[in-house]
Amino acid sequence: MHREGSPINAFARALGAARSGNAAGARQAIERLHALHQVLTERKLAYWAEQTEVQAKVASAWALLAEGKKEEALAAMRAAADHEDQTEKHAVTPGPIMPARELLGDMLLECPFRTLFWNSEAILPELLKGGEAELATDAFIPHNHLFL
Repeated sequence: MHREGSPINAFARALGAARSGNAAGARQAIERLHALHQVLTERKLAYWAEQTEVQAKVASAWALLAEGKKEEALAAMRAAADHEDQTEKHAVTPGPIMPARELLGDMLLECPFRTLFWNSEAILPELLKGGEAELATDAFIPHNHLFL
């Protein structure tokens, strides 16, 4: 196996575990990513070390979501996506396998609508003003529906 391929395997395991609700399994794979990051840094493979760091941040955000820490998970995922946006693209690779910005979108879709956009029941009727407020309930707004 190519030496830079090992982080991809650890990332896939971490992301798969976290998205399956197995936060402990994700944390184990994240530790592997941190160890691989250290090795890549020691070998002066800066590009691959940074990619591994981004992968660890993404996986950590998903592990937080698996632990039920939605606000922390979203903040961590946004930070990971911002970090990835700042990295250089390697000349011979197609780019990230699972771009952090896309995974942020997936995470936003998995979080309930009210958790993301409304802090209380009182805000929604104020925004709608009037008779439409009765329609804006959980029965009429699916939890995974975003109004962007």
